[in-house]
Amino acid sequence: MKDEAAGLNRKKGFEAAVSECQLACPPECMEEAKFSVESGREKMNKLLLAVPELDSVFCATDNIAAGAMIALREAGKRIPEDVQIAGMGDTQLAKLLVPKLSTVHFYYKTSGEEAAAMLVKAMESGKSVVRELKMGYEIVQAESML
Repeated sequence: MKDEAAGLNRKKGFEAAVSECQLACPPECMEEAKFSVESGREKMNKLLLAVPELDSVFCATDNIAAGAMIALREAGKRIPEDVQIAGMGDTQLAKLLVPKLSTVHFYYKTSGEEAAAMLVKAMESGKSVVRELKMGYEIVQAESML
C-alpha cells in the first residue's frame, strides 16, 4: 500500500529542512521507497552504490529505516559511527532495532481525540465546526544517531 500524501509531505518537509540549514541533497542522494522493510533495504543498496561516502540517512518511515539498517550492516557499515539513520512514526519496530532507531513521534491519539470532540460538538449543536487541527510531533533521539 502506498501512502502518496504522507510520502510527498515528508519529502517536501525534508527538502525544506535541508534548504533552511543551507545544506544540499542532490537527486543521486535520494530514493523513493515503498513503505516496507524490503523496499528500504533495496533502496539503501542503490544509494550505497551511488553515494558510497554517505554518512546520514533519513527515511520516511521506521519500516524503510529498518530495511536501510539491514543493508548498511550487510555493507559493513556501523550505525551510528559510519552512518547515522532516522525514521518516522515511532513504531514498536524502532524500539526493537539494534541500535534503537531515532525517529519522529506523531501525536495521533491526541489528534484523534480532538477530532472526535469536534464531531460530537457538531452533532450536538447541529452546526458544522470549522477548525484546523495540526498534529504535534516530537523527535525521539535514540542510538542510531550521534
